[in-house]
Amino acid sequence: MKNAFLIVLIELLIRSVAFALPSNQPLCGLSNALERFHPDQPAPSAHSILVNGAKGEWVDWQIVLTAGNTSLDDVRVESAPFRGPRKKVIQAPLLYREHFIRIVRSSHRTAMKPGWYPDALVPLQIPSRLRLPGTPQYVGEPFTVKASKTQPLYAEIFIPRDAIPGVYHGFIEVASQNTKSFSLKISLRVWNFSLPISPSCQSDFGGFNDVPLYYGMDSSSTDAYNLRLKYVRALMTDRLMPNMPQGTVAPTAKDGTPDMSKVAPLLKDYFVNQHANSLDLYLPISDPLGKGRNSSIRYLKGYYAYLADHGWGKYAYTYLIDEPNDLKAYEDVRALSKMVHEADPRILFLCTEQPIPDNPAWGSLVGAVNIWCPLWALWDNASIQERLDHGDKVWSYTALTQGKTPTPFWETDFPLLNYRIASWQNWITGSTGLLYWSTVYWKKGIDPWTEPATYENYNGEGMLFYPGMEAGVNGPIESLRIKAIRDGMQDYDYFTILAKLKGRKYVNNLVSQVATDWNRWNTTPNILLKIRNIIGAIVSKASSLSD
Repeated sequence: MKNAFLIVLIELLIRSVAFALPSNQPLCGLSNALERFHPDQPAPSAHSILVNGAKGEWVDWQIVLTAGNTSLDDVRVESAPFRGPRKKVIQAPLLYREHFIRIVRSSHRTAMKPGWYPDALVPLQIPSRLRLPGTPQYVGEPFTVKASKTQPLYAEIFIPRDAIPGVYHGFIEVASQNTKSFSLKISLRVWNFSLPISPSCQSDFGGFNDVPLYYGMDSSSTDAYNLRLKYVRALMTDRLMPNMPQGTVAPTAKDGTPDMSKVAPLLKDYFVNQHANSLDLYLPISDPLGKGRNSSIRYLKGYYAYLADHGWGKYAYTYLIDEPNDLKAYEDVRALSKMVHEADPRILFLCTEQPIPDNPAWGSLVGAVNIWCPLWALWDNASIQERLDHGDKVWSYTALTQGKTPTPFWETDFPLLNYRIASWQNWITGSTGLLYWSTVYWKKGIDPWTEPATYENYNGEGMLFYPGMEAGVNGPIESLRIKAIRDGMQDYDYFTILAKLKGRKYVNNLVSQVATDWNRWNTTPNILLKIRNIIGAIVSKASSLSD
């Protein structure tokens, strides 16, 4: 009896030790970039990962570190260039600490609970051209991981356009002062094709006029201009466009004629050097339907003529009225469109509205609108297809969490997949543009680093960048969410390239395995990544055969 008791006691001790061991030991693993890792979520077990990308593409993944029963202090992460075929080298990945944002109250309609969400990407190493003096409030590294808590890091690497196709290998070392270091292996397969220099999908993600005001800067100062420019460059690096480049509103003569000589260098840089594919023809003249009508016509006529003469007219559109939602607004749309087309019938008139009005008494906007831009929640496939068949263009946009049936809402406390899947839905529905009203909606007096409810109770609404000065950066701090949108824009490039090889129907058969319209999509990230890699392999093989 005594021996039996000892045996049971020993077994219980062994089991308790076995269960305790994992929590005593720190963990470090790798994951794709579409998973969110919260502070109480353990790191994955994978110490190696294979990622794929085309030449001219950003490729990303995550490093996730979980502390054991004691904290990990003075954590530092190092990477080196990736080495591949013929001893070719790709520059080392950029690394960021994912800063947690505390959500106290969930956004409307989300199933996700309040808590800490990784979002702001604080660089581990700040480039000297962006580094501010002093010690910032939020630091990339070194950092501490509290006992039993998790800290994710984001990694991205740019594949040069002259890279040799094949598999490149690299390592990332994670070390702290009180534990052994972790060595993680990343294999990067470079496909045998390149993304277009200019994105295949057009976009308009607003402007940055309010950024200097957040810091109390003189908006007309050189420092303010340079700060706004850094945000524009970051946005365009993510294959997204501002509404228009700053400084390109042309000065006018008394009759409204624009002086294009003042903005010509900026437009050349925007289209030729920055490879822009979208431009909102902002109208700086008041009362365009009244006293300013003739001046407005002269301004648009002169500005568009300059763009057309340089081959940039195809990228331009007007966006003069937002979300018309009554009879008066519909009448204004028709009148504004008439004015614009008097200036030049080639100018495209964009309107954030669907072809079927909410109230038939308002009349139709068919013939007035050239680019329909419905809210995702108000998308009607049949009427959209009819407009496409008649030669109109279609964009799409989102705001808040509207609609009877859920769409991939863009609030912080919704899955990261929502931000990437939109480009798949854009493609399958025939949309060629993506619009979002702001990336820097920071209310004055409210710190977006600590108060994520940027618009009423919508967390992260209109806010995809964080102000960078708090992290020692003279420019923006990007979010996990805008990186997911960028990855979706790159996916759209894949679809466009494959459609040229195999036809749109062939591509749709693949894309529809992930999304079929704005209300139906697969919520499993690995399914999206699987289909994307299938598309990449098909294009790469076709390119290899044609070499």
